[in-house]
Amino acid sequence: MQAIRQEPHLRFHLMAAAFVLYFQRYFALERSELALLILTIALVISAELVNTAIERSDVVLVVIDGEKGIRDQDKHVAGYAHEAGKGVVIVYNKWDAVEKDEQTMHTIEKEIRAQFLYLSYAPVLFVSALKKQRIHTILPVIDEVHDYSVLRIQTNVLNEVIMDAQLMTPPPTHKGQRLKIYYASQVSVAPPTFVLFVNDPELLHFSYKRYLENRLREAFGFTGTTLRILARERNR
Repeated sequence: MQAIRQEPHLRFHLMAAAFVLYFQRYFALERSELALLILTIALVISAELVNTAIERSDVVLVVIDGEKGIRDQDKHVAGYAHEAGKGVVIVYNKWDAVEKDEQTMHTIEKEIRAQFLYLSYAPVLFVSALKKQRIHTILPVIDEVHDYSVLRIQTNVLNEVIMDAQLMTPPPTHKGQRLKIYYASQVSVAPPTFVLFVNDPELLHFSYKRYLENRLREAFGFTGTTLRILARERNR
């Protein structure tokens, strides 16, 4: 038997209807076998426990049934995971049952992106638990998302990115005033949270916050994790 691989504090949250699987270690299973196990023992925990389960998770797998398509329940799970600041991976299961051509995957992913606009950062995987297609891709992506959710950026590097973004695209004016970002600091992880010290927090418009988020993703990745950007008035 292979030696147990220790993975402390690693938690997986899987939703097909609502199932949560908590691992502190990988038992003597190949990674593809473990991924198959995660996918095939869904529908165990009642829907009433979904929110509590998400709160206890680090990474949430939003599993879409390829035969039934996107359901309200999927949107609930995805929305709550996003609001809770959890890492998110979208898994489109039963890929083997879908009639497809060379454009099908692109078309379905486009539909998923349209239905989950707030999850533009989440990777999408197409798998089949029944046929064991691409299930080997699940755990590496979970690992990647978890790593990004706890990533810390050095303050000087963070400020270089923020200041460059401000120079490239200055904030718009509002009632004759313009937002000025003096410096930034990362204050927490899971999710990565950044505080901008500014002249007036009310001047940080949603669209400019989104612009800064995109610049941070371009610079550091942050695949699968939401980012939180807060504004505080600089002490005079």
